Amino acid sequence: MIEVAPRTMRCTGVAPMDCLQIRRDQNGPWELFYGSIDGFEFQPGNHYRLRIEQTPVDQPPADAPSVGWRLVEVLEKQPG
Repeated sequence: MIEVAPRTMRCTGVAPMDCLQIRRDQNGPWELFYGSIDGFEFQPGNHYRLRIEQTPVDQPPADAPSVGWRLVEVLEKQPG
């Protein structure tokens, strides 16, 4: 389970972009998420709790993650 904050943050990967803010623990710190979550459409202003599935990516490019994320279920969506 992960939480997604209601707003993105500017971040720099290969180029400047907007990153989701996620946390794996309700009391943990927010961290920038540079990737994407297949099947998840972020709507600014909403706080989400998601169940995701992580799968290894075969031969990812050097600048890409080695694990892909896929939405399994939206557990909660609330205005944030």
